[in-house]
Amino acid sequence: MPGEGFVYRVDLGNISAGAIANGQLRLSLPAGVSVDAVSDGGSDLGSGVVSWDVASLAVGGSLRREVAVTADAARRAPAGDGDRVGGHH
Repeated sequence: MPGEGFVYRVDLGNISAGAIANGQLRLSLPAGVSVDAVSDGGSDLGSGVVSWDVASLAVGGSLRREVAVTADAARRAPAGDGDRVGGHH
């Protein structure tokens, strides 16, 4: 619904055979949302892209990052899609 705030949660796990070093996690957001806050030192790069540096992540390790957004007032859900703009709550 326009003006409604919600949070995208991104979970990253390392299932590879080696540790991740100096990586980057990027999230592309859908059109029609504005970024309010980015967790863990992440950056709003504009154009719907949020990024976090991942200095290291051990084998079997995981992390969670979050982005708080607000549905733009001009954004309307198409007929039949209910009253929410897509997202993970």
